[in-house]
Amino acid sequence: MKHIARSLILLLAVPLVGALLVACGGNDEEENAAPAAANEEAAATEAEAEAVVAEEEEEEPFQPRRGCAACHTLREPDTGKYTLPYEAHVRTEARGLRHPDVALDGTSMARTDEVALETCMGCHAPGAAPVLSMRQIVHPAHAFSEHFGDDRGNCFSCHTVSPDGTFEVISGSLEINEKGVPAPPTAE
Repeated sequence: MKHIARSLILLLAVPLVGALLVACGGNDEEENAAPAAANEEAAATEAEAEAVVAEEEEEEPFQPRRGCAACHTLREPDTGKYTLPYEAHVRTEARGLRHPDVALDGTSMARTDEVALETCMGCHAPGAAPVLSMRQIVHPAHAFSEHFGDDRGNCFSCHTVSPDGTFEVISGSLEINEKGVPAPPTAE
């Protein structure tokens, strides 16, 4: 969108500069050359703007993601980005501390391991002490995250509403349609 705005400004500015040069005088050669140059630049800028619009139209359509595992998957095997253990280790180290490599249930918490939220809850359940509860970590971390906002993250990225109207955490990933709506339950 920023590219389109810049291109539109250029589209308007180039002919205006040419018209000002003609209106302000100058010799005949300059008068004839300025509008021609301005028109050529305007045509080139218009072509660039059309290319930007075409490029944006070719982008994949937005697909919402729901549940921890929809985003927190191993993307870089060398570093562990962006698994839950990777996030835990990096954020703990940023405080000058060290996150355990093994969870209470014996699950490995190495940066490259993909673990379920339930593993983390062994230590980070509500009321857990002396560590922070998961809700104390996750809500501000996502609310102030540049990436979460860029991906159109919101409450329903991590939560669903139960039939009785309570919010529940989606620990895995959820099968959804293009609007983020989960598939209806199947009759068995």
